[in-house]
Amino acid sequence: MTSWQWAAYWGKVDILLQVWEWGEEKLTKEGINKLLLATDNVGITSMHQSACNGNLDVLLKVCEGPEENKQQRS
Repeated sequence: MTSWQWAAYWGKVDILLQVWEWGEEKLTKEGINKLLLATDNVGITSMHQSACNGNLDVLLKVCEGPEENKQQRS
């Protein structure tokens, strides 16, 4: 499980935003997409993690994407 998936699983919006910020600074667009679409050992994505655990706030942040959330932080 990636840190992104862990944050989605536990509903940690603040960690999701930090990972996005770090990703925008350090990763290419392709790298960010890989992070967003990463699956765990049974094929579950961060969207699945947040939806299955009832973390609506996290699910919305994941669906909005990094750029929209960056504007909210500013």
